[in-house]
Order: sequence, then C-alpha cells, then structure tokens
Amino acid sequence: MLNHSPANFQNPSAGARRTNLHALITGFKSSGQTSNGVHTLTSTSTGPITYVGPGPPAENPPYAHRYVSLLYESSATYTKAQVGQTFGFNLATFVKAVGLGQPIRGSYFNVTG
Repeated sequence: MLNHSPANFQNPSAGARRTNLHALITGFKSSGQTSNGVHTLTSTSTGPITYVGPGPPAENPPYAHRYVSLLYESSATYTKAQVGQTFGFNLATFVKAVGLGQPIRGSYFNVTG
C-alpha cells in the first residue's frame, strides 16, 4: 500500500510531496472462497514491509492523502528485493528491479489529514 501524497514533515521546505510505502506483502494465494464472483486472497506473510495503517496528521488546510493498493503477479523467478527507504519509495524503480509486470488489480481510498 502506498500513500502518493505525504508531505516531507522532517523538512517541509524540501519541496514536493513524496510517495510513502505503507506495506509490501507477498505470498498471496486464493482462499478458495468467493463472494459475488470475487475471489478472496490471503497471505500469512507480514513483509518485507509490515503494514502501517493510514494516519495523516491534521493539516490546515486539510489535504487528502491518496492511498493505493496494487496486486502484481510474480513469476517463478521473482526474488524479494531489499526495499530500503520507505519514505520517497520509487515504485517504478522497484517494479523494474524485481522483474514485475503491470499490476493486475488495484484499489484506492482517500484520508483527509
């Protein structure tokens, strides 16, 4: 899960908002359950980046933080890469480094700080 719009709270004068990686979970498999034709996926993995829920601070004026969850299909040759920094995370660079293709599913929501 990514937040595409956090401010740089450590140094607000640093400029543009940067992507913050809130979770990177692997090992999803079908649970065998469906609801209205939608298959449920489960994972017992907690990483390599453990889930950190959204919690933007109060801002004046309020600013909508855009959270995105993406699902990628990994190949048999997929290797978990070291993520490194989660604030300023570059999704395109990561996807290329680990050999993923285009996302196969996604969802999003906004949380106003």
